Amino acid sequence: MFHKKLSRLKILFVILLCIYSLTITADDKVAIKGTTDYVVPSQMSLLEAQMNAVKQAKVEALANRFGSVVSDNTSQVMTNANGESTNDFFSITEEMVRGEWIADIEAPQITMDIRGMQQVMHVTVHGYAREIKSARVNIVTKPLRLGQELRYEGYEYNNGDNIYVYFKSPVDGYVTIYLVDETLTNTKDESVFCLLPYQNSKEGSYYVKHDEEYVFFSPAKERKNPGIVDELVMTASSPLEYNSMMVIFSPNNYSRANTSKSQQQVGDLIVPRSLNFQDFTKWLVKYRNADRDMQVSRIPLTIKKR
Repeated sequence: MFHKKLSRLKILFVILLCIYSLTITADDKVAIKGTTDYVVPSQMSLLEAQMNAVKQAKVEALANRFGSVVSDNTSQVMTNANGESTNDFFSITEEMVRGEWIADIEAPQITMDIRGMQQVMHVTVHGYAREIKSARVNIVTKPLRLGQELRYEGYEYNNGDNIYVYFKSPVDGYVTIYLVDETLTNTKDESVFCLLPYQNSKEGSYYVKHDEEYVFFSPAKERKNPGIVDELVMTASSPLEYNSMMVIFSPNNYSRANTSKSQQQVGDLIVPRSLNFQDFTKWLVKYRNADRDMQVSRIPLTIKKR
């Protein structure tokens, strides 16, 4: 993805809060364990399968400990190459569990097994969690493809498509938006890109008023300073890429994560300020530990190169 005149980011499905051996100070945290068996779909890479399996194990552990209500967001993409059709399945399940995962006590343990014609991952997770004791603020956030109205809601993009983000909250609050390149999360490379507040903003987070509709990354819809808006375009260098946009909201004021790099010029493209995944996750865990009202919305996206 590119911001301003096309800042390029390749984003895969991200699993947040997968960080090892963090010290958590919340008095009400509990240690929990969970296991799951995950059948690897035939068209799925092992990396993506591992991410999905770990997420599933954590969600099941939270559900078993605290209870849950479940809703699914799913993208399914049909492609045809050399006369052969393939069906790529990319699902992010938002588990409305009555608990939240704070941090790993130890790294997830993953083993592989073959059962008949299927590959099965057996995953064990061990981490700190806590009960969610009150209802979350009912925010609405949706990706918009090519247009700036809700009727343009879309999760599947082609290379070169514009993307905007609709947002509305029943209470005043503060928003930040990040994109995370999952292929680099196990490295020290800069893999987390801060998209909101805008690159030239001096604010720590973007203030929103209750019951007002916002369309981020659109100069025409910007209420404060249209000249500061970064416009985004989706790009892909491989036939199909999986992305996640992370929208973080709290009614309490907070500041975005520190970034070690400012925006960079690469040819005629601009890459947003960034930081590595480990530092980003430490920041997020710290704020979520201190702020029970903070919530993270994961938006699954796919991009086809065409």
